[in-house]
Amino acid sequence: MESIASVNGVEIAYETFGDPGDETMLLIMGLGVQMLGWDERFCRGLAGRGYRVVRFDNRDVGHSTKVEGGPRPDVMAAITGDFSSASYTLDDMADDCVGLLDELGVEAAHVVGASQGGMIAQTVAIRHPERVLSLVSIMSTTGGRAVGQPHPEAIPALLTRPPDGKEGFVDFVLGAWNVIGSPGFAADEGALRARAAASYDRGIYPDGTGRQLLAIVASGDRTEALRELDVPTTVIHGTDDILVDVSDSMSIGSPLPKLHYAMQVGAALTYVGLANLDRVSVIPYSDRLLGRLPPARGKNRIFRVFEFLRSCDIGGKTELAECMKDFVAQNKRRGLAVVLSDFYDPKGFEQGINTLRYSKFEPFVLQLYDLREASPKLHGDLALVDCETGDTREVTVSRALLEAYEREHTKYCKELEDYCTKYALPFFRTHTSIPFDELVLKIFRSGGFLR
Repeated sequence: MESIASVNGVEIAYETFGDPGDETMLLIMGLGVQMLGWDERFCRGLAGRGYRVVRFDNRDVGHSTKVEGGPRPDVMAAITGDFSSASYTLDDMADDCVGLLDELGVEAAHVVGASQGGMIAQTVAIRHPERVLSLVSIMSTTGGRAVGQPHPEAIPALLTRPPDGKEGFVDFVLGAWNVIGSPGFAADEGALRARAAASYDRGIYPDGTGRQLLAIVASGDRTEALRELDVPTTVIHGTDDILVDVSDSMSIGSPLPKLHYAMQVGAALTYVGLANLDRVSVIPYSDRLLGRLPPARGKNRIFRVFEFLRSCDIGGKTELAECMKDFVAQNKRRGLAVVLSDFYDPKGFEQGINTLRYSKFEPFVLQLYDLREASPKLHGDLALVDCETGDTREVTVSRALLEAYEREHTKYCKELEDYCTKYALPFFRTHTSIPFDELVLKIFRSGGFLR
């Protein structure tokens, strides 16, 4: 049941779930989003795990106080350093949170914030550390202008004023979610529509979103203050992992070996991730994981990537399933996982990629092959040697045998592509004769890598 608390000079609408005697978890939502952004089933699930859950409308959204009569927010002026049009800052919004805890008789709580809510949660911890049992910051940032900025594709979705009317607003929310939501997890469109419609019915206030945005800009950089925090903290954010197959089969190729090609493409994708301020790591693998370049961000780290790739141990059999199992076990951060390989694994590809999918990673599949592998120019009596296992097979290569081989190769590649299509996974297939910069440009134009 919704209640109203008078705190810090404003009224805050809130709801609680669970036993009042349990530890409290305060959920803070992001820019312009009402407390409905914390799904009721999610809240009840947390309550079932032994928390008293509190969700609420920040000031200027939903049923909480709308600031009226103040200056019209001028975000562009604030970006240049003029904060005179700010009606409030994140400090005020953080004090709203603490006032709500006071109203509920809660001495300290687990404080969880998403996006702008993460910034508010950080500010609560900085200003009132004694009130914070633990801090969780989800897909948020520190206020430093050099990090954590939204991707250019997301800016219109965040800043565009929604159209008038309920139907237009619901469609607008779905469109925005398609841009800012994770590509690896399909959204429930019915639930999104219902939530957007319920938000519209509770009241939409676009000017309030502008004032909240100005509060972010006017609040400055929290980096140094966050370094001084002594509060149990969890940060949940996107990350990119580039997994490069360095098994013996990748040494084949013309004009470049597949491995050389894969490393060029991997370095290019890594650079884009670094420049986009994602945390990026590089992991070579064959029959096991062969080291790891620790996660880093910032494009100046690309030189470390070059050095790491040049020094990689190479060789061995392809064991995709085992390597992905080990990768998942070693990486608690979930995010984009780019897999560059020929996928010539006798055990197939499904188990390895399924391991990523089931573990909430977002697989991006890039298959590399050499034209001579797809259509070998062989004839006569030959002893064929498996470059990974050393197994030898004597065969008489005829036109019929070559045609059968080509059909099987095409069939296997098509199965990989169809699998990725079925599960809506980004997929690219290329051969080493295509200039790698041409491939990278194609990937970027598709939107499959830039999220």
